[in-house]
Amino acid sequence: MKRLMVAIMLSIGIGSVAMSLGENHGQQLDWEQLNLTEQQSQQVHTIRSTYRDDFQNLRKYDIDKSEKKHLMLVLRDKMIANMQQVLSAEQRQQASMMMVEQAEKRINKRLDRLAGKLALTSIQQLTMRSLVNTNLVAYQKEFLAGSAIGINHQQYMFDRVDQILPNILSSDQLQQWQKIKYKRIKSLT
Repeated sequence: MKRLMVAIMLSIGIGSVAMSLGENHGQQLDWEQLNLTEQQSQQVHTIRSTYRDDFQNLRKYDIDKSEKKHLMLVLRDKMIANMQQVLSAEQRQQASMMMVEQAEKRINKRLDRLAGKLALTSIQQLTMRSLVNTNLVAYQKEFLAGSAIGINHQQYMFDRVDQILPNILSSDQLQQWQKIKYKRIKSLT
């Protein structure tokens, strides 16, 4: 159950949390809140420029979607590692907290959409939100510790959700969930 919140996030299409390149991919980080020095600002700009080009080149490759996603995650992890080297310990902590807050907002937005698609009752919504809120602390600790979620781990989480949702959903809702799951799987291939 510790990882249930992450599983729910991934299963409804949130994916992993990443620093954005300013092109509405991943997550936008408000760099001004970090009070970067001039040197840090220049270093961040250089890293973002370099990886922006790398991401754009990778998007052009005509390869399997799951392989492309895997390569994007590897590239993203390298970019984050480079950016973390530029930041002080305090700035890294602050950036992580900002990213967790943004992820929480996206989670709630996705849960609202899922509740609408599955026509969840208020009790079901409360149960889902309770599970998410209970497990959000564990997710925050993992994220703040620098834990990254890879594609294999995402599939594990998706499978875990499949085990839990039958206990929460009605048979009609479960059928709708199967359709949502099928679309997700189809989009990855």
